[in-house]
Amino acid sequence: HNLSDKTAHNSFFNHSIVQLDASHLPFKNETFDIVFSSWMLGTILDKNKQSMILEEMKRILKPQGKILLVENDFASEFEIIRGRWPDQEHKTYQYNNWILSQEFNIRNRLSTYFKFESLEQAQFIFQSIWKNRLVKLPQSPVLTHNVIIFEYIKEIEKINSNSFND
Repeated sequence: HNLSDKTAHNSFFNHSIVQLDASHLPFKNETFDIVFSSWMLGTILDKNKQSMILEEMKRILKPQGKILLVENDFASEFEIIRGRWPDQEHKTYQYNNWILSQEFNIRNRLSTYFKFESLEQAQFIFQSIWKNRLVKLPQSPVLTHNVIIFEYIKEIEKINSNSFND
């Protein structure tokens, strides 16, 4: 879109962002074309709540609508610093496989990075966020980060062929 064109600008920004309890969304069934979640679902430790949230996302999605989940992928410096790779429990790997088992596909895998002004800034920020949960501190102001984007497309419900024989 050419954002200098008022029409394109309005259609491009025709959206709303809301913050709610994702396990009890106050929307009617089949309301949204797209549901987007970035690094949210994986932070919820309660597996039942994770499942409830996915079901709510699917419930409010229109037929042929998409759910896009942006999550951490394994084997990057970001995961190593947080003790998630290699890790005996393979938490990230298991979580990502669980997402795939919920009718999601991998839309894309990206290798990206965090770039800080200095090593001291990188260490300060990571310590501030993860406190004593870090396995080690960043060793560079640039840290690799592997990202995975999952996609779910809601199928149109199949019409029962017997309903036309009445």
